[in-house]
Amino acid sequence: MTTLKSATTASFLLLLAALLLAPGCSLSTGDAPSVLSPSASPADPVAYVLQSTVEVRALFEDGRGALGTGVVVSDDGVIVTNDHVLLAGGDVPPRRVVVVTADGRQADAGVVHRAAELDLAFLRAEVDGVAPARFQSDLSDVERGDDVFAVGAPRHFDEAVARGTVRRVVRGLRIPERPDLDTLIVTDAPLEQGFSVGPLADERGRVVGVNVAGVEMTGMEGERSLAIPAATVLQEATEAGLLRE
Repeated sequence: MTTLKSATTASFLLLLAALLLAPGCSLSTGDAPSVLSPSASPADPVAYVLQSTVEVRALFEDGRGALGTGVVVSDDGVIVTNDHVLLAGGDVPPRRVVVVTADGRQADAGVVHRAAELDLAFLRAEVDGVAPARFQSDLSDVERGDDVFAVGAPRHFDEAVARGTVRRVVRGLRIPERPDLDTLIVTDAPLEQGFSVGPLADERGRVVGVNVAGVEMTGMEGERSLAIPAATVLQEATEAGLLRE
């Protein structure tokens, strides 16, 4: 039996099947081009990443709400989150989106771009005191056994950090509901609901990917968590005109 901690269980059942069973998948780190490759090494990686992380609250006309996490990608307030957070299992966009920082400050956010085929959405909000994440988008620098940590905003950043290691990078995926999502980072960091599109970072505080789902599988030791590589996020933001080349 497989249990997915995500707002889109059906979609990620398909994703997991593709991840584990699809023919032609390459289990290598690959050599994706680096979009941003910072060299600074923060003294406190968790605190460093938290300053670029927000809680995302989607509010709907029928009274429903959805919670997720977002990562600040630019100094003019562009934030990436999951597209499924903005739909909450339906097909009607939210009437309002609010982002909340780790220290409790709030701001309304507007949806500036959606890429449903990647399960990504981009917001823009004016929030003082947050900083863009430092991204490491070169997948050749992400190796099996690397220590990583995931940051999420379930319960307003209570227990916001999950630690683990990289298990592999999987290429060549074929996911019918996410046709442009062909590469994922697999870790054993235990994700809770609400970690969707929280950052997955290395010990230097560089965001190597954004988390998309936590997976529990009977017969396998521990959990498997899935992250969209940083290169995918940054390429989509750049092509949408949200980041400068």
